[in-house]
Amino acid sequence: MAHIPENDNWVFLLGAGFSAEDFPVMNQFMESARKLYFTKERECPNNELVECHRTLLQFQDNCLKSSWAFNRNWENIEELYTQADLLRLAGRKGADELCNKTAWSIWDVYRGKPSKQLYLKAIAEKLGRFGLQPVFITTNYDVSIELQLGNLSEYYYPGFETRPEQKIFLQKLDVKPPAGPLPIIKLHGSANWFKGDDEGRTWVGVASDFDDTHPIAHHSGTLDLSKYKSYLRDSFLSEVRSRDGNQYTPAIIPPMLGKASVSPVIAKQWGSAIEAVAKARQIWIIGYSFPATDTFMLRLLSAGIEANPNLQKIVIIDWELYTDWKDRLEGMFSPMTLKHRVDFFSADAKTIIWFLGEVIKSEDPSFWASLAKKKYSESHINARLHEKRLKDASILV
Repeated sequence: MAHIPENDNWVFLLGAGFSAEDFPVMNQFMESARKLYFTKERECPNNELVECHRTLLQFQDNCLKSSWAFNRNWENIEELYTQADLLRLAGRKGADELCNKTAWSIWDVYRGKPSKQLYLKAIAEKLGRFGLQPVFITTNYDVSIELQLGNLSEYYYPGFETRPEQKIFLQKLDVKPPAGPLPIIKLHGSANWFKGDDEGRTWVGVASDFDDTHPIAHHSGTLDLSKYKSYLRDSFLSEVRSRDGNQYTPAIIPPMLGKASVSPVIAKQWGSAIEAVAKARQIWIIGYSFPATDTFMLRLLSAGIEANPNLQKIVIIDWELYTDWKDRLEGMFSPMTLKHRVDFFSADAKTIIWFLGEVIKSEDPSFWASLAKKKYSESHINARLHEKRLKDASILV
């Protein structure tokens, strides 16, 4: 009889809810961008970022004018960025500049330094003691995962070669995964990734653990964009020669149409994610709601799971209640899968990550979901129901 190997990957798919304490979710992005625009216009009006935010706000205003015909959420940056990308793909004049400025605006919102708690590092170490390989997949642009794991020697990006002496990651699609560091797979790009205007052939990632005062620190609060791009070019991106010497943009892509004209690095992220899912013992989906703007995620999971008959469980943890997810879950999974291999419960992402990192000690990871659910789900459900009752009461009044 053929031997059936047990999968070793423990996959975490982390969505916006994972970083919600430090960064806005997609539906709240425009509020943050608007505040940044007015603050920067008042304090540093010549900063190039002011014009980037202004361009995005004006584009949103144009999109809102079409709302008489179509019901779209133009407060959601994913909707806006995808719309801008559509214009770019259609060859609309000025669309390239619109997409570039939108990317810088997104970068400005998500480039900040989150609270540094090494919970993910602790979780990874506990899984390692059971012979399991943690894999982190995210749709987020921020660097919360990187900072929770530690410095750049603790992680790597598929398709990038780590250069610790320069504190950068340089695109190299055929590089072998290093032994030791943990993979971080960023499906939509990252606030610390940059590309020159060489048709996306060379991307560079900058380490996120620079001191705030360093000129390359993307999380520096007083950053001047023009000077920052010049420093990138002169000191760190010498191997990326853009045509006019200064056209660098964040390697951040829209969630939908951008994958149709995907760069090699993004293609590598999605391929690596499928491979990770295909070898997963469990998949933990935390703070990701499967939004309508990202129809590719289900396809990714499907492509990986179809080659993974030994998957034990898919754990889905979200702020919203099961009643809000019921129809979504029934549309995503077959009845048998939903009954036997999917475990959904309502909880706060931050609390669960803290629980796994700080409270769990030597318990077998196979029991982590039931332990977390038992300890936190009921209290979270009661709190959410109370919030809903208060909201309903205020509407009636």
